[in-house]
Amino acid sequence: MPIAQAYAIKKALQCIQNADSLREKLYENINFFIKKSQCLAPLLTNSKTAIQPIIIGDNKKTVILSEKLKFKGLWTNAIRPPTVPYNTSRLRITLNAFHTKKDIERLIENIYELYNK
Repeated sequence: MPIAQAYAIKKALQCIQNADSLREKLYENINFFIKKSQCLAPLLTNSKTAIQPIIIGDNKKTVILSEKLKFKGLWTNAIRPPTVPYNTSRLRITLNAFHTKKDIERLIENIYELYNK
């Protein structure tokens, strides 16, 4: 293994070991999203992870919703068959430690508003 690669791996492992605060912030964001997204309850799954699927169902509606959110600066992926079962197309929300509560609230508000139009 080249020395540079070994050094990079060593530094990456040090970052991982010292990232407790980032992990805590991510868990806070996940819990905040779950709590605040109750207005989307029929569309939610039971996910307790950083990946939060929002089940839309219809392929076309899912893609349109994803595109409208991206236009507003909110990046969500439309996940459709064959990746997921038919009639369960969804938006894939990926939370991270760098999202703010305001970011999460804005996302939820926009999903709710656009879905109900």
